[in-house]
Amino acid sequence: MRSMLIVLSILLMIGCSSSNKNKIEGLDADAQTPHQIFIIGDSTVNFSNDHRDVDHKSKVGWGEVIGDITKGTVYNRARGGASARAFRFCPRPKQAKNDLWTQSFGSNLDLDWNGAKSVIDQAANTGDYLLIQFGSNDKHHYGKTPNCGFGEIHGEAAIKQDYKEQLKFYINQARQKGLTPILVTPVNPRHYDNNGNITEVREPFISYTKEVANEEGIALLDLYSKSIEEFNKLTCLNNRVEPFGPCEINSWTTDVTHFEKAGAVKVANWIKELACQNDENLCKQFK
Repeated sequence: MRSMLIVLSILLMIGCSSSNKNKIEGLDADAQTPHQIFIIGDSTVNFSNDHRDVDHKSKVGWGEVIGDITKGTVYNRARGGASARAFRFCPRPKQAKNDLWTQSFGSNLDLDWNGAKSVIDQAANTGDYLLIQFGSNDKHHYGKTPNCGFGEIHGEAAIKQDYKEQLKFYINQARQKGLTPILVTPVNPRHYDNNGNITEVREPFISYTKEVANEEGIALLDLYSKSIEEFNKLTCLNNRVEPFGPCEINSWTTDVTHFEKAGAVKVANWIKELACQNDENLCKQFK
């Protein structure tokens, strides 16, 4: 009888050990599962929705190509012409196709926060990421555009407060869904002065974005500083900087903000580089 009890105890111990081993392996396997990346932002992130470039060759956002170097799925919900407030409060107005707002915001009505939220609600899993890039168009909207409440916001303090509130709204929404929010600063335009240095044009919104990252305790991918560093290594020759596209010297007559496809690929790899410098887990999402 005693021998039988010993045998049963040994079998029970083996069974428990096997069960625990399977659980640990399951957790390890789940930890290695690639997370999805959701993106909101402007036309330097997603330009293909804009009807002005239907061939999708001359202007490409980094969010359109970053999926080639990530392990998981990328959902790029950025919209051309969007600012932090406009993306939340102002879907593309249903107006004539040749009006300024249609040209700015593109042809897809769901490329706004409600559309992005719908995609997140359907597809997001805990541990996924939301990359948030604004700051390119915001200074053109505050106090100048009557839509979306912009016309009521005047003065540096009010603009700063509102911009930061919009970023914090997206951050809180991400957290409520179990996503990790990441702030991204926009690329600086390829506009050079006579000394061959890049003219910096995105302040004060870059500083505001950095403040929010610090206040919220989240990672910041400073694409703005990275782009200035990289563009200053290059020379604007024959009005081009390879592989990004057109550049200008002391002139504002050409689109030097958007990227040709090879340039967008380069910027996407800057995102990967910055991710690996600032967030170990996000770094693991790249090939």
